[in-house]
Amino acid sequence: MGMYPDNHPSKEDYDKYDIGTEGYLSKNQKKGNLNFSAPTFDVEKFDSDSDLLLHVDKDNCPRYAKA
Repeated sequence: MGMYPDNHPSKEDYDKYDIGTEGYLSKNQKKGNLNFSAPTFDVEKFDSDSDLLLHVDKDNCPRYAKA
């Protein structure tokens, strides 16, 4: 939900996994301590035409050109 805030879980998932309740939180979240040493990663967002690694268009992908 943090990476994709527009994609909310379904009502069934809220009920099944107790999302949003105290039982769903981790020990660190319950304590209010978010300064723990957990592996993290950065998420970067690129426009498709400036993404040189994954950019697909009709010039560099014959399959895309056919479509």
